[in-house]
Amino acid sequence: MSQKLRTALLFIVPIAVIVLLFLFRHMASKTIMNTGYVNGNTGSNLYNNGLFCEHGDTLFFSNPDDGLRLYSMNRDGSDLKRLSDDRVTSINADDHYVYYCRSNANDQSQFSFLHVDTNSLCRLTQKNGKLLVLDHDPDLYACLVGNYVYFMHYGKDDATTLYRVRIDGKEDEQIAKAPIYPCSASQQYLYYTAADIDLSIYRMDTVSGQKSQVLPTDSWNPVIDGSYIYYMVPSKNYALTRTNLADMSTEVLTNDRVDCYLVTGDTVFYQKNSQTSPALIKLSLSTGAQEVVAEGNFHSLNAAFGKLYFLSFDDNSTFYQVPLSGGTVSSFHPGKEEN
Repeated sequence: MSQKLRTALLFIVPIAVIVLLFLFRHMASKTIMNTGYVNGNTGSNLYNNGLFCEHGDTLFFSNPDDGLRLYSMNRDGSDLKRLSDDRVTSINADDHYVYYCRSNANDQSQFSFLHVDTNSLCRLTQKNGKLLVLDHDPDLYACLVGNYVYFMHYGKDDATTLYRVRIDGKEDEQIAKAPIYPCSASQQYLYYTAADIDLSIYRMDTVSGQKSQVLPTDSWNPVIDGSYIYYMVPSKNYALTRTNLADMSTEVLTNDRVDCYLVTGDTVFYQKNSQTSPALIKLSLSTGAQEVVAEGNFHSLNAAFGKLYFLSFDDNSTFYQVPLSGGTVSSFHPGKEEN
């Protein structure tokens, strides 16, 4: 090898290494966009604080055994991992990222005063745990639709309004000045109650931005599930109702006053509001049969991997679980990852 070639290599090799390192870091930090209209969680879960989210064979959840911090584990409960020190709600997931709203303002742990952006919207890279804050203001009820996260945003000027941000943190913008809950999505469409107009159910095309009325009735917390849309009717004591959008036929599922509900397959779970006999009820959509799952007042109904998870109004630190197919209610204790 000639001296000139050796000298050239002394300059070329370090430069090539620097270029390759730069390209590697650039590719590692580049956001991987979704190719379709991925929906990050079910509408039922997200209305109920989005504490559990299944994606593929992984469960992402708010862990009651570790201060409601973000965890993951396999379908069978193995490979338990702490993903973040944040207390989380509104968990969404796609193939590459986990999205959530922080709720660190309620964190009473020893070092909670160190948290910043205590109620911000975040994106966590599943592969390396890298965190990106998508929106720094107080946010709630986030829902992933394709390459955008829709959420309720609180600002000093407009109070609570509907926003969206692209999953790379760009195009953070107000979509509507109304306090719209963007929880229930199907492909590119969001279904919601028009709280600022007439409480009827509307659909928003997230591609064109066009909004159209779906059902001219007063409603609350509409959930789209297949050809049916489920909702509570405030003018009828919050009776749980559903409408088949194919033929617009409507049926009242229960005349109980409903505090919250969850649709999963052929079953609806709902909290019966009653002064004398409050209870978590399981309702079969095929037979109409009802059974009491647990007596008392419960909330935050979430379903994932064949189980229903829920919280008691009297004890927000204990999660309960029961198989969706039926069985015994037990407390949910996945454990925690030690430092």
